[in-house]
Amino acid sequence: AIVTMTTVGYGDYSPKSTQGTLVTACLIIASSLFMSIPLGIVGHAFNRVWEDRDRLLLMQRTKKRLRQWGYTPCDIVTFCQLYSSSGDGVLDFVDFEMMIREMRLGLSSKRVLQLFELFDDDGSGRVEPEECVAILFPNAVYEEDLVVPQVEDVERMRAAYRLSHVGGHLRD
Repeated sequence: AIVTMTTVGYGDYSPKSTQGTLVTACLIIASSLFMSIPLGIVGHAFNRVWEDRDRLLLMQRTKKRLRQWGYTPCDIVTFCQLYSSSGDGVLDFVDFEMMIREMRLGLSSKRVLQLFELFDDDGSGRVEPEECVAILFPNAVYEEDLVVPQVEDVERMRAAYRLSHVGGHLRD
């Protein structure tokens, strides 16, 4: 491999003197180092893409299941309002996990955590409705007044939602 990388032809020319051998050895080492730089860059890029693969598959699966259930960006905003324990539509992990479970997306606890971390792009430990809408429906425009249920309607809406989604359950 070194010979092919460092010579031209079939070895017709080779160094005869000690200085020529020394120069050839230096050129062999330099060319090996020179070739390793782009290989390292390509290898790093491949590794990053491979790690992103799982994240992309999780997002695809989640979007597919949302479409199967017929959820829209307005529904996501409504759910954030319904499941926010603070009442401002912002979800911590417990709120988010409860919301995903009741949406019947069929994700395991590990996948729900990965999805939460994906939505929490600012690392605050809280997911805002606009983060959810931007990731799940990238072509949708988030407007704060899409859906803002009244506090007294929250329990009624939860009960109506549970009754309307008592059917089948998708699995991860």
